[in-house]
Amino acid sequence: MESMERDEVTERIGIRHVCVVKGIITDMITVSCDIRNDHITYSEEGRIRGLDILFQDTYRLRSLPEGKTALTLNVTWLSDPKPPEKFVRQVMDFYKISLENFKQFCE
Repeated sequence: MESMERDEVTERIGIRHVCVVKGIITDMITVSCDIRNDHITYSEEGRIRGLDILFQDTYRLRSLPEGKTALTLNVTWLSDPKPPEKFVRQVMDFYKISLENFKQFCE
């Protein structure tokens, strides 16, 4: 990720931020956040500027034994027609690399 522009605030529904990845600018807005003792589910909707590709991503962090955490990510493409498969693969590869880097940072 090249940059993320947002205020440092407690996460709330409707909070907006901008992500820039490899020159692609995406406007994001938080649509849900559910925090429980054993898991957190966080969803946001995004619009890729210039391409008008809409999507929703949902992160779920789940508490595991021995103080570990499992993270799952689901991306739903909301645009019709869906973006090209090559584009989807590139976006998902970026997510994978970013999350792997984040995991290494946290461990």
